[in-house]
Amino acid sequence: MSMAGAVARRVSSKRTAAHDRMAMWLIVLVALSPVIIGGNMAIVWAIYALAIALTAAGYAWALLRRHEGLAVSLDRFSGLAALWGAVCVFVAVQSLPIAHVLGSAFPTRAGDLISSPMLSLTPGPSLLVLMQFVAYALLFVLFVQVGAKSSRSERIIRALFWVVVLFAAHGLLDWWMRNEAVLQAQEWAASGTATGTFVNRNTFATFLSLGLAAGMAVLTSRMEMLAVDRHHGVHWPARLLPTVAGLVVILSALLATQSRMGLLAGLIGAFVITALWAFRSRGGRIVPALLLIPLLAGIGLLYGAGTIERVGSVEQDFDVRWSLYAQVVEMIAARPWLGYGAGAFELAFPLFHQLPVSVDLVWDRAHSTYLTLWSELGVVFGSVPLLVIGLVLWRLVANFLVRSSLSAANTAAIGAIAVGAVHSLADFSLEIHAVAILFVALIGTGFAASYQRVTERGYVAA
Repeated sequence: MSMAGAVARRVSSKRTAAHDRMAMWLIVLVALSPVIIGGNMAIVWAIYALAIALTAAGYAWALLRRHEGLAVSLDRFSGLAALWGAVCVFVAVQSLPIAHVLGSAFPTRAGDLISSPMLSLTPGPSLLVLMQFVAYALLFVLFVQVGAKSSRSERIIRALFWVVVLFAAHGLLDWWMRNEAVLQAQEWAASGTATGTFVNRNTFATFLSLGLAAGMAVLTSRMEMLAVDRHHGVHWPARLLPTVAGLVVILSALLATQSRMGLLAGLIGAFVITALWAFRSRGGRIVPALLLIPLLAGIGLLYGAGTIERVGSVEQDFDVRWSLYAQVVEMIAARPWLGYGAGAFELAFPLFHQLPVSVDLVWDRAHSTYLTLWSELGVVFGSVPLLVIGLVLWRLVANFLVRSSLSAANTAAIGAIAVGAVHSLADFSLEIHAVAILFVALIGTGFAASYQRVTERGYVAA
């Protein structure tokens, strides 16, 4: 053994240990984010932005001190960084007193114009959104760095899955016992449904659906590994039972939320991952996948009665939502290029609000993340975040197609994007801090898996 080789291994070991510690810290950040009403408070946003910024600064300082480079070079996603940076710059510009340069005023439905020195109707909330956007970008980069090692990325996905299982179990316990003191959970919006520590059932349902995607990714990845290693005599039910049990807890809590769109998004995410798994065997795993149907039916009978009852009101609710969306589209058309300002929907929508959308309620959200982006940032910059997610998905799918084995990190990220894309059509869950944090963690870890090295066995190595 040469001296140089020993030194190199020692340096590599220290680097691995440092990344392991940072991965644990990032998982803790994700785990704590839902504790206070899903992090739906400006003070929580600020605390998390500071914590993430300090973590990124500490990581950068450690690399400089050791004269090391990033685990995944920024060149790998410079295009994504440029696009996201452009959105952040635009949000910052919205908060500057330069409206006179563009001759910009805020039109109302009545045809009046509201003048303002800013491009944003609410510059304060716009700066808060900017803070969140920067924090999410840094968190994405950090998860990409710690996910660059295959074994670690798989552990991260498993850990995130079990974090969601714990919150699902708490949500079920709170639902059963109506103990609002546990973990400060409160039934804020819909009595008789599970909301966990979140402000409403739909947001909790999206959080659970992301965990369901992570769990399905872990399950299918392990099933493939056990199929490869079956000659070792491993008793596969014992290896899979904990993951299946965790999935049952999440699905039970998801049904207890009685969130129709949350359940649909979760099942679509799970279906996408199952389809990816079946694709690996060119259809040979479709029959085993169908065996999940009796399990889903049994859980649905136990916990899904409320959800089934609410399906009957879909038409009525759709009429209300359609009227809301029509007024938001009118709002977008009135100021299509600049928007009303990041975070400004709550104050901007009353300028267009009228019957039949109820005037007895405060419509502080567009109930569609797509419409929120376009109404606040305009159709150009509001589409950039969607483009960024689309490019990430393209990279994930391309990596899946060239892999010779499943990666839980890769498929979990694809499933998470499916969940977010579907649920964002009819709600705003990805605008809630804890849901966004988990979403970024999953896609960041999955994106990192795209740059892992593949060995001769077909497994991914560090």
